[in-house]
Amino acid sequence: MIALDLTEKRFGATVILGALRLRVEQGEVLGIAGPSGSGKSTLLRILAGVDTRFRGTLQGPSRRAMVFQEPNLMPWRRVIDNIILPTGVDAATAEAWLSRVGLAGYGAHWPGQLSLGQARRVGLARAFAARPELLILDEPFVSLDAGRVAELLDLTAALIAETRPAVVLASHAAPELDRLATRRAQLTGRPARLSEGVSAVSGGSGKAPPFPARIATAAARPFPQAGQRPALRPGGANAPAMGGAGAGRGPLGPSAVRGPMFRGASAMASARAGHSPRGGRVRAGS
Repeated sequence: MIALDLTEKRFGATVILGALRLRVEQGEVLGIAGPSGSGKSTLLRILAGVDTRFRGTLQGPSRRAMVFQEPNLMPWRRVIDNIILPTGVDAATAEAWLSRVGLAGYGAHWPGQLSLGQARRVGLARAFAARPELLILDEPFVSLDAGRVAELLDLTAALIAETRPAVVLASHAAPELDRLATRRAQLTGRPARLSEGVSAVSGGSGKAPPFPARIATAAARPFPQAGQRPALRPGGANAPAMGGAGAGRGPLGPSAVRGPMFRGASAMASARAGHSPRGGRVRAGS
């Protein structure tokens, strides 16, 4: 579950996001639409715990992953390392996820040898290998032709149905929102606010079940405090976690991993497991 009660987000004197409340439960997919420059990516970075310079409160799980507008693969590392290093999974698990996204046998390739569609599949494998409780998708199918988008939508819908994280998807494309979202919202205005009344969408990846009380009362690892930059070293104490020691074992092996999200080509890095998720609620800004 992710819960945001935002007072405002500003860059200098300019208020980008106004007051809004957002909550996404396990198994739900919230689709957020809005024009370019409306603040969708800014909102997603707040939810991911990457941007902590805002006024409001944020509560979320320890295991979270983000699929960016660009694949953000490390070009100096082979494909398999682009999954192992950010998530901490072993080679066999990384190969299994590559196979799951249709890239069996591509582990030894370099990112520069991949097409854009293949690189995006690696990005999906990397995200789901972390077994996230919160998955953030920032226009993950941009710049692909319609046929490739349809294939990746089907693949993403299947992976979400299998792993059932809370998902927030931002997209300009109505077909993508129609295919994946179980709820929808619109981000508009200056400063931007989420539209009132989020409606259910037919054709989404599935209707969210009632939120289990055991999850609702479970403690989540605190997000960084306002103004505190995420640690850039593996396993930094304040870094947004890709995984936690509480992660379960799935059919593809253990996923007890954690580590910070990175900007740029390195995208994310991780340290090995060894700590249990801890609970808390963060008040950002003042």
